[in-house]
Amino acid sequence: MKESITDRFYSWLLRKDPKSADLLFDKGEIFYDLGRDDEAIKCYDKALAIEPDHIDSLNAKGMILGDNTHYDEAFKCFDKALAVEPDHIGVLNNKGLALHDLGRYKESIKCFDKALAVEPNDHVSLANKGMVLCRDQQNDEAIAYLDKALAIDPNDTNSLYYKGLALEHLKKYDDAIACYDLLLAIEPNDFNDLERKGLSLHALRRYDEAIACYDRMLAESPDNTETLNYKGQSLHALRRYDEAIACYDRILAIKPDDRATLNNRKQSVHALRRSGA
Repeated sequence: MKESITDRFYSWLLRKDPKSADLLFDKGEIFYDLGRDDEAIKCYDKALAIEPDHIDSLNAKGMILGDNTHYDEAFKCFDKALAVEPDHIGVLNNKGLALHDLGRYKESIKCFDKALAVEPNDHVSLANKGMVLCRDQQNDEAIAYLDKALAIDPNDTNSLYYKGLALEHLKKYDDAIACYDLLLAIEPNDFNDLERKGLSLHALRRYDEAIACYDRMLAESPDNTETLNYKGQSLHALRRYDEAIACYDRILAIKPDDRATLNNRKQSVHALRRSGA
């Protein structure tokens, strides 16, 4: 691969100071931002060969390894960094996120608690703890932490999303929709936000509005079987059985043996026959 101007610049700097772990780390960060993870790790490894306790390199390497599901190696990096600096907020958060990815929510929350003991108003730690609490179905507590994060950054889309999800779990659908509307004001066609809003509207029996959300999603992804299923269920609830059947038929054209869809279609067919339409 041809060297970029940035690559050449760091190569020039490193010729002047070949023993600089900081420069090697900085070069690794450039590769990481470009999505060139293997090259980034090579830079971090070179930095660590010079300075084995270089915390930024350990943290960055651990993050990439975790993102690529190499969790055992990631934890080795995080734990080595924390052995040097136990209160490093960035490392604690990245270790907590890796534990979250593995579904080890209690251990994950402990990492964020350690970070918050160091800096109680750290936005990232508050947001991450709120997210994991939501995942762990501790919804009231999740909302409390997400609200603290949103007080610092009202446009934190991740915290708004998980607050909406926690409110859904608590069946506070109107409040959840208010969160999704804030998100959709920022990114009008976000697939996940439209989906969650549609499901909340369906739960409130506002089926026409739910279908409007699903139609916006299907305009972007016409063959999304999950969205077609949601639309079919809302149409069935409105007793528009023939349209519901059409949705299920579109799914079955893609997934002919999908049992849930076959069952939903069967119910709509029976309902249509009973209605005499």
